[in-house]
Amino acid sequence: MAADAPPSEPLPSAFAALKERPFESSGKATPDGPTTAHGVGWSTPGLQTPSPCLSLRGGPPHSLDASNRSSLSIALSRRASTLPGAAAGGLLTARSASGGAPRLWRTSTALSDRVSSTLGCATVEELCGDSFIPTPRLRKIKALGEGAFAEVEKAQLLPAAAGTAGAGGAGAGNWPASGSDKQIVAVKRLKPHVLESERDCWAFVSEARLLMTVPPHPSIVKYVGLGCQDASILEAQWRTLFLVQEFAAGGTLKKKVFDAMLEPSRKLYSLADAVQWGAQIAEGLAHMHGHSPRVIHRDLKAENVLLRPRSEGGHDACIADFGLHALLPLPGRPQGGASGGIREDGGEGAAEQGGKYRMTGQTGAFVYMAPEVLLGKPYNEKVDVFSFGVILYELLHRRMIVAELMHLGDAEAARNHAFSVAAGYRMPISRDLPEVLQGIVAACWADKPKDRPSMAAVAAQLRALEASGEVEQAEARFGPPPGAACCTIM
Repeated sequence: MAADAPPSEPLPSAFAALKERPFESSGKATPDGPTTAHGVGWSTPGLQTPSPCLSLRGGPPHSLDASNRSSLSIALSRRASTLPGAAAGGLLTARSASGGAPRLWRTSTALSDRVSSTLGCATVEELCGDSFIPTPRLRKIKALGEGAFAEVEKAQLLPAAAGTAGAGGAGAGNWPASGSDKQIVAVKRLKPHVLESERDCWAFVSEARLLMTVPPHPSIVKYVGLGCQDASILEAQWRTLFLVQEFAAGGTLKKKVFDAMLEPSRKLYSLADAVQWGAQIAEGLAHMHGHSPRVIHRDLKAENVLLRPRSEGGHDACIADFGLHALLPLPGRPQGGASGGIREDGGEGAAEQGGKYRMTGQTGAFVYMAPEVLLGKPYNEKVDVFSFGVILYELLHRRMIVAELMHLGDAEAARNHAFSVAAGYRMPISRDLPEVLQGIVAACWADKPKDRPSMAAVAAQLRALEASGEVEQAEARFGPPPGAACCTIM
């Protein structure tokens, strides 16, 4: 049973001993996770981002000094431009100064051998076929952001010349035709210092393979194509792989909620918007959980939900960044098939144990982390349901939990919050929300996985609520009308 009262302090004394321990690297738990919009942990130049602490592999987090946190707006809008190893922008240069692939890639075939034995293909173009995108077809517009391991660019995808490689069209049917011969896309690539890691490169190949093979869904970011920056040798192709996806011009759900949190006098989105986005996220997760093998996202958070503008106005939500995903067989079905044998980005074991799988380790973001993940217990797709419950809570209450924790505490506050949640604490749910929404949030973040509903059931509940008219009736209680100069419910 979740505790109703919040702890007296944001940093419970029971976990004070954890304060000096550094955060883990990518693929492990961080205050706000290692990955984000368009598939990479990043801080967008010129935009506010509620993540003043970004973790780096092998080192402690970079956090703001308390003296600089004069206001929440300032403290939470600092950019990650000072991160060690941050690229200066531009296309990735994979070749050494003397020409050709770096020595490691000339002497090692580890990654290309792994791809060949697992996926049965030698080159990137063999893997993706008509959706192969040669580098000359991409014209960089600007950097969208970067993290410790990857960077994302906004780019123009130029039309392919007839009869040339990649002329089959972007996304092999996943990308809608438009009246223009140029498309705006998001290009994700690993950063230069990451390319020597076979594990990280293989995780990226796995993510690309997943997006390429799973049937498209409106609530999943659209796959456009694959390419490589250096095609000189096979090993270089896979290590300089880049993933081209749709560009979601509406930004991230995290930024939308954070902006609403900073400007409570403005109604940046309605309760109807929140319910619709929640339903769309739930439908996307249900699609992935129903795939064979099941796809567990494992890093679901507001930062990994993108907003796609609609032609008639408003936005649709879609899930991005499957870099930490795991694949599990559906009940009664053997694993393999469409996944090409890829089970997880890190190769953890997945032996079934009473409907759960022995995948352990603090993978994902602490604020969104299910108790069984934090405590190293076996888990299944219900970890995504828990994370969804936290996202829906933030969306409905217009508050970013990690932003509040980082402002009131320090870099360890997110970790301590996760342990408080594992011990039974839950954020109080506003009684002004429709009872159905209160119940969905409470059920999704239930302590025991078996008590959490399926995402298909949650999606059905949210769609039924939309059709009932109750959302419109509750709108006045949810917050001020657009332009009103009063406070919203927080």
